[in-house]
Amino acid sequence: MKKYIAILFLLAFTFNEGQTYDFIRFRESDGLPLSQVYTIYQHSNGAIAVGLLGGGLSLYNGGVFHNFSMNEGFINSTVNGIKEDSKGNLWIATDDGISKFDGENFENHYDRAGKVTVWRIAIDKNDNIFLATSDGLIKYDGKTFENITKTLLHKKIGVYALLITASGKLIFGSAENVWEYDNEKINKIEKFSRKNIYGIFKIGKDDILIYANDSLFSYNDKKIFGIDLINRSGYENIYSVFKDSQNNLWVSDYGKGVYKINEREVVNYNKKNGFTNSGVWSIIEDKDSNLWFGTDDGLFFLNHSKLKFYENNDLISDLWSIFVSPNNKVYIGTTKKGLFEFKNNSFRKVKLEADEDRIFYQIIQDDNGAWWGATNRGLLYSGQISPSLKKELKKFEKKNIYSVFKDRKNNIWIGVNYDGLYKFDGKHFTSILIDSAVTDVESFAEDRKNNLWIGTDVGIYKFDGNNFSYPEELNAVKRYGIDDLLIDRYRNIIWGAAFGKGVVRYDLPTGSSRGKARIYGVPEGLNDNSILSLVEDFDGNIWVGTNKGLNKIVLNNADSVTAIIPFYRSDGLLGYECVQQSASIDSTGKLLIATAMGLLAFYPNDLRNLKIEPIPKIVSLQAFNLDTTVTFSNDFLFMDTGENIKYHVPNTLNNVKINFCGLTFPSSHGTKYSYKLSGLKWSKPTYETSINYNNLEPGNYTFSVRTISHRNKNGKLIASIDFKINAPFQKTILFKIIIFFLFTLLGIFLIYIRTRSIKKKNIDLRMRLEERKRINSVLRKAKESAEKSEKLKGEFLAQMSHEIRSPIHTILSFTQLLEFELSDKLNNELKESFRAIKKAGARVVRTIDLILNMSQIQTNTFETHFRNIDLTEEILKPLYIEYSQAAKAEGLKLNFIKDADNTLIEGDEYTINQIVANLLNNAIKYTEKGEITLRVFRTEEDKLAIEVADAGIGISKEYLPKLFESFSQEEQGYTRRYDGNGLGLALVKRYCQINNADIIVESEKGKGSVFRVAFK
Repeated sequence: MKKYIAILFLLAFTFNEGQTYDFIRFRESDGLPLSQVYTIYQHSNGAIAVGLLGGGLSLYNGGVFHNFSMNEGFINSTVNGIKEDSKGNLWIATDDGISKFDGENFENHYDRAGKVTVWRIAIDKNDNIFLATSDGLIKYDGKTFENITKTLLHKKIGVYALLITASGKLIFGSAENVWEYDNEKINKIEKFSRKNIYGIFKIGKDDILIYANDSLFSYNDKKIFGIDLINRSGYENIYSVFKDSQNNLWVSDYGKGVYKINEREVVNYNKKNGFTNSGVWSIIEDKDSNLWFGTDDGLFFLNHSKLKFYENNDLISDLWSIFVSPNNKVYIGTTKKGLFEFKNNSFRKVKLEADEDRIFYQIIQDDNGAWWGATNRGLLYSGQISPSLKKELKKFEKKNIYSVFKDRKNNIWIGVNYDGLYKFDGKHFTSILIDSAVTDVESFAEDRKNNLWIGTDVGIYKFDGNNFSYPEELNAVKRYGIDDLLIDRYRNIIWGAAFGKGVVRYDLPTGSSRGKARIYGVPEGLNDNSILSLVEDFDGNIWVGTNKGLNKIVLNNADSVTAIIPFYRSDGLLGYECVQQSASIDSTGKLLIATAMGLLAFYPNDLRNLKIEPIPKIVSLQAFNLDTTVTFSNDFLFMDTGENIKYHVPNTLNNVKINFCGLTFPSSHGTKYSYKLSGLKWSKPTYETSINYNNLEPGNYTFSVRTISHRNKNGKLIASIDFKINAPFQKTILFKIIIFFLFTLLGIFLIYIRTRSIKKKNIDLRMRLEERKRINSVLRKAKESAEKSEKLKGEFLAQMSHEIRSPIHTILSFTQLLEFELSDKLNNELKESFRAIKKAGARVVRTIDLILNMSQIQTNTFETHFRNIDLTEEILKPLYIEYSQAAKAEGLKLNFIKDADNTLIEGDEYTINQIVANLLNNAIKYTEKGEITLRVFRTEEDKLAIEVADAGIGISKEYLPKLFESFSQEEQGYTRRYDGNGLGLALVKRYCQINNADIIVESEKGKGSVFRVAFK
């Protein structure tokens, strides 16, 4: 069994000096094309220009390095110097001459200047360019190049350093002397004779230092800070000297980093404090008094933040847990390196038996001073071990223990991976089941009522001493792992680190009021939703550690969140990722947070004034469609103010993308922005640094952007750009003028054609009028003849109806009388004959009636009498009784269904009666067996409807369109099975039209038909 059961707690014998990091480094992984930074210059608009030894030119805006090489038209990839003229153009000294950069394009001058190495560059107040080259001192006035040293000294000398003084005097150094150039004269400074001049540095208005022969010399024979630098030895290779706004002198010495010299001290910055021992080629101070260093090992930024990182070479990336004891001692648990005490900026090893090769997820001390450690290789315990306790401890061997916690009663709670929760009461370990869904217990907290709150892999549970419960208000985080829990000291609030969701805040129930839960994530201002650690400072602010750094949640006296402030690399963070549950506070108020880069220690109040308003800049304007993207401006130097419609965008590229940034150093990451397009409102604060506007209409636009403070206050500075979406040619004024002119010509031509046409038509019209008079006369006679014929037709039909009906009725009456008189003497054959006579007579009468009715309808002589009719009582029931007998005679059954209470309608009684009679007659005629149903009901639209459904022969789909045509039948000729003249359904259709009703037919051949009449 492992010896850690009998752990000995001994003081460490190993001391490791902690290192504070005051520098932030940029290299290839941050966007630089190369780490060899030779020269640095800040443009007047704020951008940092970086010249690289073989990597070209890079412009840094606080968010992105924009890199330019020979692929973009740059002259050479080795940059030796950078200066700016009065128009804001950058002039760049390279190994192949000089290049002018206006923010968009390069203008190279190696042909005219001679393809020589330019070591340094200087620009006077008249924009004359002076070059220190291997061929001498060269002047360029914008038109011609002049080799001054050849002209005035009549010899070739190599010039390696130059400087323009405040008075406008040019000082330059060669391999053997220092020279002054003024008013077309060159004077040698004798005291520098026979000295190799490598650098000339201006450190004040009148103070100039010259580096020669491995020593620094004062040009004006002055002492700096009381130190006599003249002929001072000890510097091996000085590449740069700079005096900052705080009156500190910075001197780089190859292999030794950089020295900061002032009246009080000399401090050497090197690898021990996060800098470099490599060559420091250039030092500048930006407009916000930040210092930048160009080195062989990257671009360095001196961080003035009071955030301090402490790192031990053996412990970097290994810090895992932090414990602050009641006596304010700070202990650090590591990954497989053991336990350390952090004191006086040093890490001191605490010797625990068998503590190596473990990950200390958490470590605490109980009230007896015994250590409890949650590790990946079991439970670490340093107290007195009885035989029975030794046996119980054995059950934790080789188990992965995530968490350990001491409550106010000195009970120890232990969370075991895939084994749930255990409680140690001082004598025994007890396994406690929380919920079957819980596999990991990751964090603990205890409220003022001694309730235990437990963060698990499936949310937050409450234990009141007897039972576990899950607050309903916390369901939003029930499927999230809770990596840390915090009960704040001032309020009745629980804070939980819900990994992937955000910070969950739970206001505990008070009295009869229920608890209230809220979640703060990226939309509310956090830099990431991967919450790992929580700690509260003495002011009641909650500090949140994530995979991307720190956040501060600020609450007011009413417990409302007033701001969420993210802290990034620009605030002094060297590493982004914090460690799970590894944040604490000591008795002095110092916050201690473990990160992937070391231990972060700071006082919260020291960070209050670190936020400087970034300068908004517009980086580029791009227009695009599905096939093409055009960058109308990529001006990294000048695009920061609105101008008069500088950019004209074709209407075919009316999708616009605008990229912008907030100039703040060393990083603008985390800066919020608000923007607007002319005519629109300012957007809500966002971290995005670009915006797309799609399908813009032709017209003039102004885009504006401003930065937003961490308290969501609008910045005072606004960057704008004006652009125009050109109208398509058909919408331009020129096009409209052309169209107007063409229409005018067309109008004149049409008028001419129209005039000729009118003259011709007048002649034709007179001839047509004469012809029309003749035709009208003929038409009148034809109309009179037709009317007379129609009248004769009606009279004929009426007369013929009377002449045919009367004999038929007489024949039928006498036939009925004879049948009655001879009824007892007739055999079956004669009885069938009498029935045939009656059926034929009825058929003739019906045919005559149908022909007469159709004729009257066609001649508009059919008379109707509309009134209120009870459809059921006055029409349907009588017809049902009448046709029930006819159906029965044919071996059929007729059903009547009433599915409507109110069957009152307004209509013509005769025609409605004929509609139903015709439908019933057809149903009986075409049905050989089965049932026929007459139904009255209300449709879904609340219309009164009649339906006649049969089980007859049905109607084919091909014939349905002809069903209501006059004299139309599906079966034609003498072989047809059913009699009829084809007028019945045609009249039904017209009767429906008379009564403002619709008729619908549903039928399938061989399966019957349904006729439905719906009254509107």
